[in-house]
Amino acid sequence: MKDSRRSKGFQRWSARRKTEAVLRVLRGESLDIVARELGVKASTLARPWDLFLRSGEKGLKSRPGDPQVLENETLKAKIAELT
Repeated sequence: MKDSRRSKGFQRWSARRKTEAVLRVLRGESLDIVARELGVKASTLARPWDLFLRSGEKGLKSRPGDPQVLENETLKAKIAELT
């Protein structure tokens, strides 16, 4: 029961905090060690890791100057500003 509570708590972390955890792994730290230090299961940390990597891949596939991409970026910035 304690582990499930920790997993749920991780979902409530800010995007910034999840990003920092993912970046630690990208910089070479072990996913298991980072997860343990943060008090979550490795499988729980793997979810934002996968989302982060997919988002990065999507960004690399977009063309610079693509009006759809520019509009999406503008809208995302506005949403972030409002929240």
